[in-house]
Amino acid sequence: MKNTDLPLHSKQRVKVEGIGTLGEGLARIDGAEIFIPKVAPQDELEIEIIENKKNRFRAKTLQILKSSPLRVPAACKHFEICGGCDFQHLPYQEQIDWKLRMTKHWIRRSSLAPLLDKIPFDQIESPEEYGYRHRARLQVKNGRVHFFKPHSHEIFEIEECPIFQNGFLKALQEKALTLADQKDWNQSFSNGKLIEGEAFYELDDCKIFYNEKCFTQTNFDVNEQIWFRILEDIENLEQKKTALDLYCGIGNFSLPLSNYFEKVTGIEAEGESIAFARKNSEAQKKNIRWISGLCEEKLLELESKYEFFDFVLLDPPRTGALKSVQVLSRLMPTKIVYVSCHLESLIHDLIFLNKKGGYQIKRWTVADMFPQTHHIESIVTLSRT
Repeated sequence: MKNTDLPLHSKQRVKVEGIGTLGEGLARIDGAEIFIPKVAPQDELEIEIIENKKNRFRAKTLQILKSSPLRVPAACKHFEICGGCDFQHLPYQEQIDWKLRMTKHWIRRSSLAPLLDKIPFDQIESPEEYGYRHRARLQVKNGRVHFFKPHSHEIFEIEECPIFQNGFLKALQEKALTLADQKDWNQSFSNGKLIEGEAFYELDDCKIFYNEKCFTQTNFDVNEQIWFRILEDIENLEQKKTALDLYCGIGNFSLPLSNYFEKVTGIEAEGESIAFARKNSEAQKKNIRWISGLCEEKLLELESKYEFFDFVLLDPPRTGALKSVQVLSRLMPTKIVYVSCHLESLIHDLIFLNKKGGYQIKRWTVADMFPQTHHIESIVTLSRT
């Protein structure tokens, strides 16, 4: 069968070979790759072809002809129509195994591949498979809360969401009854209620305040585990005078860093977040300097002043930090820890640091910040050669 024999809306029978890079099941017909959401390896399916982009096909399941032995019942009745979760039909161990395999897959596709056998990999599991999410972006219509359907701008009303912290959805539903229709309603949940004003969490004996407009990690338990992982790199440093935290946000890592370094510098461009960072350090920490602005621009200023840092932590947005790492490599910090939520941009930046910046990758940790989804968080340690 040629790819042209897979017209849109045609029905096909396939067996799922594995899970692809976006968490969708992968099947093949005569070499044509077909991606099917929310299916398990070894599922035998009747599918309908719904999209063809350069002979990479997307399909939907019409019928499960034979279930995979890996398949488990989904915890949420909305799972099949929701654009949030990808993996509720798979055991948690299979999910985290896939995230490690996928990380190595991305590395093998890159020029970092020769380093693969030299890098020790480890994993951070989420203590909770469900009930971990304390913030969300929703759509409000007719006084009710909605999520998007997969690959769509179509919404549906949420009646349950097991990845939310206990009580979060009920509080959202009650608040939505008082609101006009709105898109992208951002809300956070703390101590059994929606945040009105501000809330805080604790990390390494530091109180970190924020409000619903600030970026915070979705899974506080895994956020703490990531900090403990970073701390292992700090403890091995010979000198702990200066640390730099790029894309520091509200000071999530800057404040704990100040427990271990004589002086910490945090750089952040988002105004609300850097305002909370300053507030967070006023009563607790006097050894932190906050700089407001774009990281790549402020790094150039630090370079012009010949500033040196023993340790650098960066946790950029999904787009990565190539402009920042280009300057950072000239500052020549002893050790860099890069926290990332996007493998492609992370690997792009690591290639520069390795090939042109003179840094070697020493350790790679895959953290499950988002159980039940295909999203992968990475923590990578680099040292100068």
